[in-house]
Amino acid sequence: MLNRKHHRSTLVSWGLLAAGIICLLIKALAPVTIGADGMLHEPFYLLILGYVLVLAALVTYLGGVFWRRMRR
Repeated sequence: MLNRKHHRSTLVSWGLLAAGIICLLIKALAPVTIGADGMLHEPFYLLILGYVLVLAALVTYLGGVFWRRMRR
């Protein structure tokens, strides 16, 4: 059975992963347009934010697993 702190870190990591995947999906589905002046308009920040959230989820989950193993 998971202890309370490990369970909380797992829930946080799942939330971060879901947010990261949502950002990446929105980026993939968002229209890319070229303005009249030749400027490219795309939500590039969602790509960076998505990768950062997925990485934070991985770090949070592995930190919880590591913390649990060290406490034994």
